[in-house]
Amino acid sequence: MTRPNRRWIRAVTALAIVISAGPIRASAAPFEFMAIGDMPYGATDSVTPSPQDLQGFDRLIDAINRRVPAFTVHVGDIKKGSAPCQRRYFEIIRVHFDRFADAMIYTPGDNEWTDCYRSPAGLQPQAALEAVRAVFFSDPRQSLGRRPLPLVTQGDRAAYRAFVENARWQQGGVVFATLHVVGENDNLPDTAAGDIAEQTQRSAAARAWLAETFSLARQSGAPGVALFMQADPWQLPRGSGRESAYTGLLLALEREVAAFQGAVLLVHGDGHTYCINHPLRVKGRVAGSFTRVQVFGDGAVHGVLVVVDPGTPQVFFPSTFIVEGNPIRAEDSRCPEYRP
Repeated sequence: MTRPNRRWIRAVTALAIVISAGPIRASAAPFEFMAIGDMPYGATDSVTPSPQDLQGFDRLIDAINRRVPAFTVHVGDIKKGSAPCQRRYFEIIRVHFDRFADAMIYTPGDNEWTDCYRSPAGLQPQAALEAVRAVFFSDPRQSLGRRPLPLVTQGDRAAYRAFVENARWQQGGVVFATLHVVGENDNLPDTAAGDIAEQTQRSAAARAWLAETFSLARQSGAPGVALFMQADPWQLPRGSGRESAYTGLLLALEREVAAFQGAVLLVHGDGHTYCINHPLRVKGRVAGSFTRVQVFGDGAVHGVLVVVDPGTPQVFFPSTFIVEGNPIRAEDSRCPEYRP
């Protein structure tokens, strides 16, 4: 009987070890994405964005196109909250969104719809939201931009058909998702406006999308999850004694981060100043695996460049992306209230 070759035995043994250990995922190559928000912010009238703001926004788009990131995410607020809400304005911004050479994903902000009560001359909140969905989410299964990405939309879930703007995609094994959560306390009623039924339904959809996103990430062995929304959930509501609309979302986020082994990044707007820190606490301790980034905005028309390296524990590496020719405010380089 011929004795097995020792080299053959070692190869078979190694193969058996690999099979018993489960699937081995090759480390994906690093890539970049860009995050922006709260821009363009001005309007000369109820329909037309200000030329100065559009020029600055186009400079940013041109700079991003030269950088060639994998995709860009806009976290909402494409106009001032006090400007009237008009579908024609949204259509003008859509034209500029279509200038992105690569994929561009957008999630709405409060200025586009919940703040529309501030100007009776334009669309009111629910009608404005319908216009936003019609203009920017006519095909929710793919992103905007000249080279769109395929997206999974929550609108395909029977219980959440209205929420076509909640999207998800994957790259390099990392899971990315948008959540429709907006500033000004997420449309929770105050003395001026709000809609508790609308907010309750949309908040439940956001939490369901969050849970589904992390479930996918755990099942696929994702090294990281990146979330995008307009609201700063740690911003306290204006007016004494008002309930924060973000409490349920933050509790859900704490649970998901605690149960997930990888890195988590939350990118949001609303504050108009670049900030980065680790505000989430799990069981009373700072969750070091969780990072929050707030993007530039308003008069500071710049981006946040995020390098994604799935082969490292941190996964996400944010930095500023300053556009030559666009103003830099003094406060753009510091944000003491957001220090880790």
